[in-house]
Amino acid sequence: MKISVCRPVQLSLLVAAAFTATATRAQIAKNGARYVFHIKTHAGMKVVYLIRANFTPPPAAQAPAKPISVVTPVVGVVTGITKDVSTVDFTFGPPLLNGQREGEARSLRMKVDGQGRTVGAPAPGLENLFGNLPTRPLKVGDSYTNKQTISFAGIPLTVDAHYVFVGEKTVHSHHVADFTISISGSGSLPGPQGGASPFRINGSGAMRVGADDGLTAHSSANITAVIGQNSPPTRLKVSTTIDRK
Repeated sequence: MKISVCRPVQLSLLVAAAFTATATRAQIAKNGARYVFHIKTHAGMKVVYLIRANFTPPPAAQAPAKPISVVTPVVGVVTGITKDVSTVDFTFGPPLLNGQREGEARSLRMKVDGQGRTVGAPAPGLENLFGNLPTRPLKVGDSYTNKQTISFAGIPLTVDAHYVFVGEKTVHSHHVADFTISISGSGSLPGPQGGASPFRINGSGAMRVGADDGLTAHSSANITAVIGQNSPPTRLKVSTTIDRK
């Protein structure tokens, strides 16, 4: 299967979007041995993230694979809060492909409730950007799952995420909560000459959530995407990090 230049950007951003959808924003409160997670925002709050995706395509017939780097900034501004529902305006991109601008920035507006669920119509292009929080208190070692369908640039992707709450600690004077995450997903990637190729992703990673202002401080994942139905299929590897700036 031939991989065009635009496909690594498209796939890398979609994989990054899938992992971003597993990240949460949560205020942490302890009640006995259990912890309660809840979104905490205020009007005018601005969050800035940088998504880095290092993409390793399959090797060519007579040449080694050349890694591809895609870096995408994400800026969100809370424009209002009504009855625990936050309205957030996001600017996503433009991405940099190996240091060179690729495409344009995208803007979207979404509304989320106190548990991170989208309220009303989903934001076009990247639904549930910050995922869903657990609906019950967790003690250390507890797990929960979340299934959702997102899309990026018109590409739908169904994502299953499994979280395990590892515990809390202090890092550089900041109180944080750590999670491990395993994710899987499936969708179809448009071909360069029409048609579509089915693909699936599997991966694992970690997430660190700040307890003071409730923002994800860092997330990382290693993900493998399998594209097409050929034998053997095309396998692509993406390592993704999400850092708050």
